[in-house]
Amino acid sequence: MSLTERLFGALAQANCHLLTVPALDEALRQALAILGEPIAVDRAYVLERPIDWPTGQFVMRQQWRLAHPAIQGRSDTDWPLDPRSAAALQRGQVVTLARTQGGVCQWFPIVVAQQFWGVLGFDFSHAMPLTDPAHIDALKLFATSLGAVWSQRTALQQQATAIVTESRFQNLLETIEDWIWEVDENAIYTYVSPQVEHLLQYRPEEVIGRSLCDMMRLDQPQAANSIISYCVQQRQAFARVETIRRTKDGQSIVMESNGVPFFDAHGQFKGYRGIDRDISDRKAAEDELYQQNCLIELRAMIDSILGRNIPLAGMLELCTAVLVEQLNIGVARIWIVNPGKTLLELQASAGLQANDAESFCPQVPIGTLAVGLIAQERQPLLTNDVSAESRIVAQDWALRRGMTAFAGYPLIANDEVIGVMSLFAQQDLAFETLEMLSYIAGEIAEGIRRKQSEAALAKSEARLRRKAEALKVSLSKLRTTQAKLIQSEKMSSLGQLVAGVAHEINNPVNFIQGNVRYSQEYLQGLLQVVQLYQQEHTTPSPQLAEALDTLDLDFIQRDLPKVLNSMEMGADRIQSIVATLKVFACLDETGVKPIDVQAGIDSALLLLGRRLRQNMTQTEITIIREYGDVPMVQGVVGHLNQAFMNLLTNAIDTLHEAVDRQIQHRPAITITTRQIGDRQIQIAIADNGTGMEEEVQKQIFDPFFTTKAIGQGTGLGLSTCYQIVVNEHGGQIECESRLGAGTQFTLHLPLPDPV
Repeated sequence: MSLTERLFGALAQANCHLLTVPALDEALRQALAILGEPIAVDRAYVLERPIDWPTGQFVMRQQWRLAHPAIQGRSDTDWPLDPRSAAALQRGQVVTLARTQGGVCQWFPIVVAQQFWGVLGFDFSHAMPLTDPAHIDALKLFATSLGAVWSQRTALQQQATAIVTESRFQNLLETIEDWIWEVDENAIYTYVSPQVEHLLQYRPEEVIGRSLCDMMRLDQPQAANSIISYCVQQRQAFARVETIRRTKDGQSIVMESNGVPFFDAHGQFKGYRGIDRDISDRKAAEDELYQQNCLIELRAMIDSILGRNIPLAGMLELCTAVLVEQLNIGVARIWIVNPGKTLLELQASAGLQANDAESFCPQVPIGTLAVGLIAQERQPLLTNDVSAESRIVAQDWALRRGMTAFAGYPLIANDEVIGVMSLFAQQDLAFETLEMLSYIAGEIAEGIRRKQSEAALAKSEARLRRKAEALKVSLSKLRTTQAKLIQSEKMSSLGQLVAGVAHEINNPVNFIQGNVRYSQEYLQGLLQVVQLYQQEHTTPSPQLAEALDTLDLDFIQRDLPKVLNSMEMGADRIQSIVATLKVFACLDETGVKPIDVQAGIDSALLLLGRRLRQNMTQTEITIIREYGDVPMVQGVVGHLNQAFMNLLTNAIDTLHEAVDRQIQHRPAITITTRQIGDRQIQIAIADNGTGMEEEVQKQIFDPFFTTKAIGQGTGLGLSTCYQIVVNEHGGQIECESRLGAGTQFTLHLPLPDPV
């Protein structure tokens, strides 16, 4: 059988399959297989032209392949179509193309509804493409038949789908509560679903032909048109556009509109299709929730302000400002009852022309005007019609400024009216808002009472603090006076004791010292007589010689003058001690006089000499004197000597403790004096003992403070030093100490002005 006979037989069978096989894709696949075998092609296929023809890629609708190794893995999108070939296909001509992967392809154009739809293609890798005009015309005719069958079966399928879709759409419309609509390019309704009657009380035929904006509230069409116009220009859908629609009986409902643009087959904009949903209940719930959230936020903000540590005036100013801002009201004011309980005094005001003199008085007598009556009656005054409330004197002022609502609340704390809170608003005040304002008024009242109590407490604390400071000063003076009295009595007793001892010692010593001189003279004469006698009587009698040997006259002659000289030196020493006692106790000096501080220090050391070895190991404390050339200072000798004595005693005590605890084995006290400039001298007394902690150093000059055991110290030594050096002599005393490193007391005494 020739190729022509096989080809025409295959074409007849292929046409039969296209007309009889129900499924279009299956019919097409079988027809391609029937055509591919007789003409020995590698592949037969149908391609649909791209949307952006002629630049895009063809879409493979159906194909049949010969199981040939040469085409395994070959791309289904490798179509080497050039502009000339595309134009030829557009004109209905057959084109033959060379493929980049080898072989050629032969394409026959397919026309559907008088437009180029795609191609019937054959790939040849070994066989030659068709060249016989009869064969080519036969395949062109089959391609034309394929287009007609495709168009017919597609139309029937679309019609069936439309019927099913229409049925489903109608069923859907009957079950949903939303309103489905369609408008043309001029925003004129061309279709509305039956639900429009349930939502707006209009029958569908009453709406069709009307404009999209006809049933909107007057303040809505422009905004809705702006949104839709913008979306149309951009060819975009719009979603959740809220509009307020008018029902047939004049009511308003809130609707949420959603729409998508639709276009004709040529891409021309034809209008919008959309759906509207009644969201009035949801919006009401949202508004109610928003109002509740605002009120909760307002309460939280007021509570936060009332909890801050700020003055009362600032707290009330913030409260009124927050009330105006959060409630969107005109004016908020807070008044407080004056101490005399007769007037309300304005404390805070915020809002529109809050300080307008026409609208309020800074002071309102209780029982007059609206706020005064609220305070007197202890009841709130609430109205959403200011013009109907005669007790509001500022009616004209409020109405001129568009404020129609008023709310006033007494501020009551502990069953006592302490003020009034008043508000003017441009809109009605809802019940929930009034309830929240009542609560806030109570909170503000408690806040005012708390601030007033804090202020009274602060004043009371200030008074008590001043009294405490005065008592502290008095106690300090009393302790100082007590210390002075104790020390004065102590020194008085010590002075009397020293005076008695000095007197009792001084007379015998003077007697001894005076007689020693005469004894020395008498003895010298007697010794001279004995020498003369020995010279004249060189040979004594046996009895005399024996007596002289027994007496050892030569030794007596040599030693007796030494004995008398020792007695004289002892008497001088006793006189020196008596003089030191007199200097220390100031028994012979009174008033302010020039003082040799170094002599005073030496006298104190002389009296304390016995104590330098009073420790468990009998280790003697070394005294290191580093005296400079210092002038006399003006002062009371006895008092300064007492200060030196106290400082040295403390140094000796701490060194004995260090030795006993084996902390220090070479105890020493270093005393340094020097002149600083021409206005003062410096005296430093330092020990290498145990030192002091910082907390102890802060209290060492306080009267009766001591670190010694009970019975070993009175706590008056260093406080007395401070009084003597600082208060009596205008000097300074400082302490430098470090635990384990010793202590140094430094005294600065002023020098007298030069004459």
